[in-house]
Amino acid sequence: MSELSNSDVLNSTQPPPEVTVVAALVQENGRYLVDRRPAGKARAGLWEFIGGKVEPGETDAAALQRECREEVAALIEVGALACQLTHHYPDLTVRLKVYHCKLGSAVQAQEGQQLCWATIAELNTLPFCPADKPLIRQLTELAAPRQAGLTRAEDSSDET
Repeated sequence: MSELSNSDVLNSTQPPPEVTVVAALVQENGRYLVDRRPAGKARAGLWEFIGGKVEPGETDAAALQRECREEVAALIEVGALACQLTHHYPDLTVRLKVYHCKLGSAVQAQEGQQLCWATIAELNTLPFCPADKPLIRQLTELAAPRQAGLTRAEDSSDET
C-alpha cells in the first residue's frame, strides 16, 4: 500500500472548502461603500463590498456588524437580504449573502485598505472580486431606467 504525498492531497478531487460570507450594501447619496482588499489577503487589490465570513454559531446580522466594526470601525443597521449567490474560486466556494445596511457612524479603514464611495458607473470601472460582479450587474440593471430618465408609466387611459 502506498502513502499519499502532500501534492496528491492538494491535487485530489475533493471540492474546495465552502464559506458563508456576508456583505453590506450601503448606499448614501447615490454612492455605494466599497473597499479594496489589502496586500497579504487572498484577492489582494480587488474591490469588494464590506463584510466577511460568518463564524460558527453567528447570525448573518451579527457577523456583518462585527465585520463592519473590524474593517471600517462602523456601526451598522442590517436590513433586508438584497441577494445571495454562490461563487466558485479555485481555492474556495463562497456563499455570498448581501444585505441592505445603514451606517450608524462614520467609517474609517482599520486594515490599511482603501475605502471608496462609488456611483454605479464607477463600480463598473473598478476591478472587483469575481463573487461581487453579479451584484454590480444587478445594481446596474436596476439603475438603468432611472439613469435614462424613465419613470413608471401611470394609468393614462383615454375616455372618449
